[in-house]
Amino acid sequence: MAKSTDGDDTVADRVLRSSASEVRSVAEIKDILGWSRYQWRLFAITGLCIMAESIEVSLLSFLTSEGKREWGLSSAMANNIAGAVFVGEIVGCVAFGLFADWRGRKPAFALGIVIVTAFALASCFSRNVYELIFARFGVGVGIGGVCGPYD
Repeated sequence: MAKSTDGDDTVADRVLRSSASEVRSVAEIKDILGWSRYQWRLFAITGLCIMAESIEVSLLSFLTSEGKREWGLSSAMANNIAGAVFVGEIVGCVAFGLFADWRGRKPAFALGIVIVTAFALASCFSRNVYELIFARFGVGVGIGGVCGPYD
């Protein structure tokens, strides 16, 4: 097994040395592997992105009711706003899964964040229901990219 340059065991050494039949808790594994500034930063970024995704999905009930009121939409047309997000998530999961295989998870995750942000802002400036449905579809694609291929 490879040793680090200062003579200490590497992380791989510590993990491999533990018995395969030994059951460990998540806290014990975290202690073995360590928890650095990188893990805290990754935890914070991922947590914020998942919170943003849940806010986007929670926003659907508000958009549906306000779309009915503002534009006088039928229930079926208002539900297309929510449906566009979920269809976009399916497309995003497939597309970003392939993209992540090709370019890696980090670029796919970053691109998903950019797409969610851009289309969420476009939703704010929608002048009619069709623009809103298109923008919400784009948000769904981005959500599929942020969460789908990694869940």
